[in-house]
Amino acid sequence: MSKELEIEVEELQNLTLIEMEEILQSNKKSLKDYPSMPFPRNLLQSYLGNIYIHIHDERNYGKAQL
Repeated sequence: MSKELEIEVEELQNLTLIEMEEILQSNKKSLKDYPSMPFPRNLLQSYLGNIYIHIHDERNYGKAQL
């Protein structure tokens, strides 16, 4: 039985903003360059959210196949 990852909409939006910010920074830009765009809140909290997603992915393996 696999459990689905449950994540709040606000946290998903924040994780998306963080990903966007990372892409923009790799091109020497920032979401701050676009005033109409929100900026991610608390980056550490969102980083921890990413860790939870990876943990979920790692635990969601086919035990029967192994």
